[in-house]
Amino acid sequence: MSKNLILGLQAKTILKMIKQLGGQRLDYINDAILKEVIPSYIPQLQGYAICLIDRVGHHGPNKELANQAATIEMLLDSLIWVKHGHHIQSPDSLKILLNYFCRSWSGGVCINELTTSDFNDFDKLITKLQKVDPNVSDTYNGWANLAARVLDHWDNLWDCDFAYDALTYMLRKEHPQKYMNPLDACLLVKDLEKQYLLEQANLM
Repeated sequence: MSKNLILGLQAKTILKMIKQLGGQRLDYINDAILKEVIPSYIPQLQGYAICLIDRVGHHGPNKELANQAATIEMLLDSLIWVKHGHHIQSPDSLKILLNYFCRSWSGGVCINELTTSDFNDFDKLITKLQKVDPNVSDTYNGWANLAARVLDHWDNLWDCDFAYDALTYMLRKEHPQKYMNPLDACLLVKDLEKQYLLEQANLM
């Protein structure tokens, strides 16, 4: 732990009390940091986040390309978990993902970069989206734009598996326009956990 760590009065008092009771202050600080960043209640999401942090520790914080790939993989795993029987009604956390991808009129991935499989995936999603909004154009203009359209209609789509496919396709196929910090990604997944558990509690 850094010798230059500056703690508030309340934190110092708590650590003194822990010491008086025979506890290990570093263990307490370690647990507090993990609980602040890592999902706490859902083992799968917790495992994905811990794996990401371990990989960043192995790569080093300055290995941006390796850490970016690991971060996207963690987010993909988390979204797939949400898709399979853990749908969420609020799109707020999911919308944060759009901040990292190009949403210009032409999209982030040029049409000549698309494979036949890409076109098939795009057409399937557009067909389903048009059932909710007939005015949606079937012209390709990027995966992030498609994900944004889905999120715009989230009230009607949140319980549909294909809505989550739109987000995973964006992560898999689109080029991020800025660095996705692993810490921010862990906090996003922690928010997803919180939102899912909150919605489940409200259903009881």
